[in-house]
Amino acid sequence: MFGFKKYTEEALLADLKSGGVKEGNAIAALIKSNKEKVNALILKNSGTTSDAEDILLEGITALILSIRKGNFRGESSIHTYLFAICKGIWFKRFKKYAKEQEFKRKLIVVEEDVNTPEISMMNQEQKKLLLALFDELREKCREVLYLWASAYSMKEIAEQLSYSNAQVAMNKKNKCLKQLHQMIANDSKVQSLLREL
Repeated sequence: MFGFKKYTEEALLADLKSGGVKEGNAIAALIKSNKEKVNALILKNSGTTSDAEDILLEGITALILSIRKGNFRGESSIHTYLFAICKGIWFKRFKKYAKEQEFKRKLIVVEEDVNTPEISMMNQEQKKLLLALFDELREKCREVLYLWASAYSMKEIAEQLSYSNAQVAMNKKNKCLKQLHQMIANDSKVQSLLREL
């Protein structure tokens, strides 16, 4: 089996810029030399080996784009820069996942004081149905509705989700809320539960 080329920083940078076979070899070398470190980071922070593979590939893509745009200035090694990118991507993704889970918890109906088995069962069924409907929304809609339910202002939502302004965020929120209401209206199980309330 052929071994990987030993790269100097300059050669690695040059091959990543060049494209083609040279770029492919440089990417393979980056994967080989950074896989273990990125894997350890992700596993230590509630991820899986599959997450680690995705993050490393996403990080390498971001690194190459950064190099081509001239954002990488060589103030640190390519490997250190790549690891920082991977770390940032993972924590951003993990934070988004945590926010989504928190929003799902907020969607859950607070159980009434009358805690009969029927009420308890109905609420469990209602929770499951609402969460299933929420999961059917596109990711951007889930994010907008989560932030809105968490009392973020439209300006803050626009900043968090990189919309051009608060009006765009408001339009997106209204569209997503309308979509969720439509899904609820079209779901016979949810309608049946609502009639029982």
